[in-house]
Amino acid sequence: KIPKVPQFYHINGSVAASSAATDGEQVCFYFDDYGLVTTDLNGDLLWEHKFAISTSNLFSYGASPIIDAGKVLLNRDGAIDSCLMCFDIKTGREVWKAKRPNAINSYCSPYILKTKTGKEVLQGGSGELVAYDSQTGKEVWSERIGGNYSASPIYADGRLYFFSEEGKTTVIKASPNFKKLAENKLASGFMASPAVHGNSLIL
Repeated sequence: KIPKVPQFYHINGSVAASSAATDGEQVCFYFDDYGLVTTDLNGDLLWEHKFAISTSNLFSYGASPIIDAGKVLLNRDGAIDSCLMCFDIKTGREVWKAKRPNAINSYCSPYILKTKTGKEVLQGGSGELVAYDSQTGKEVWSERIGGNYSASPIYADGRLYFFSEEGKTTVIKASPNFKKLAENKLASGFMASPAVHGNSLIL
């Protein structure tokens, strides 16, 4: 039985703001400060991980969990314990935790970048883009790109697109090292995550 999630404290907020993630066997839900809840495909509880420190966000948290190679990756930017976390999807065991000091709330979900040398986890937020080793959580590189981030990054044709809340678009090469290919400014701000269809980028 899945325990009842406490009622959130803002009338316009919800602890269910994040999208669920699945690998076809487990389904992982993120309910902000309550924590991660993982079930099987029948909805039976497998494990849960509760967080002791709040993200201090009145409207709850929008970053969604990402599943890759038996791991759950979660952005927890905000408050006094900003971090990127990695859990074992089978057991809920914490695999690693990468501290992100001074990062304010951002709702940008992590992105798994496959390179010739392995996998990197890209995380945007607080004007900075950081790549972490997917196995250890160790920082590989970081770069200031400016802006605050709610939209999750998207891949298309060998490029990664990052859209800030202020409307700034940063395009980087999908490679082990940071290489900015382009930068432009939208007419207004940007919050929702983009999508790709054929040769079109839908905003």
